Amino acid sequence: LAGLVLTSGARFVLGQRVATRYASSPTRWMRAYALSAAGIGIVWGLLNATLLALAPFEWVSVLSSFATAGVVAGGTVSLTTHPRLARVYVVAMLLPSALVCFALASLQGLVFGILFAIYIVFMIAINRQASAEYWTALRNTELLEQRAAQLEVARATAEAADRAKSRFVATMSHEIRTPLNGVFGTLELLRRGVGPADQARYLGAMERSAHALMTIIDDVLDFSKIEAGMLTLERTAYA
Repeated sequence: LAGLVLTSGARFVLGQRVATRYASSPTRWMRAYALSAAGIGIVWGLLNATLLALAPFEWVSVLSSFATAGVVAGGTVSLTTHPRLARVYVVAMLLPSALVCFALASLQGLVFGILFAIYIVFMIAINRQASAEYWTALRNTELLEQRAAQLEVARATAEAADRAKSRFVATMSHEIRTPLNGVFGTLELLRRGVGPADQARYLGAMERSAHALMTIIDDVLDFSKIEAGMLTLERTAYA
């Protein structure tokens, strides 16, 4: 009983100081927690086995055995994330009582021993299944978080591309309007009537504006081909 009180008190202290102790040294805290859980299992298991040996199948030992079974069920659930520790805990809690029951060499001892053995196997199987479901759910949650992060990056990339397209369209509209203004302005001057020398100069300006406009349109078409993945390179000789 003294050992049970000490181990339970140590585990209670660990639980109360988890915020500070675990943050400073997670590995040390986990080892202390595992030792306290295993210690509780060993001490409680020995206590129940002692009661069965001293008062076999009397109300006190039967009540203690039922309490032990309930504590094992709760402890196994709380140790879902630590299947190895859960197995140690279950065996430490129940195996001594099972051995004592078999050692009594009676029908009641045989029945109780078999029940303890079945309960050990059952609780280990339950913990294994619960642990597998827990870690699967945790991995799925991590995958969902990663997918959400990837989608957020894709959304930011798409918004940046959309802003770049908007800036491109605004710039191209300005660049296209400039040579068009040159063409229309020259046409207006020619419509008013000018001399032959001025006509040649105006037509030259109009031609330069048209060539500039054609260059911009070609650049826009090349940009569209790049986005569509249809751009082809041309080999041209130059001096």
